Amino acid sequence: MQFNISCLSHVNSDVREPALYITAKNGQKYILGRFSEGLQRTFVEKK
Repeated sequence: MQFNISCLSHVNSDVREPALYITAKNGQKYILGRFSEGLQRTFVEKK
C-alpha cells in the first residue's frame, strides 16, 4: 500500500493542533501522533 506522509498539518477540522499522520492511497488517514503528546500514540484511528 502506498502512503503519503504529512507533517505539521491538521488531520481534520476537529484537530486544533499539529499532528503527524499518513494518508493511505484510498484517502484513509492514520494519525501517528500529535506533537503536544510527543508523538507517543500510533495509529489511533483505523476505521
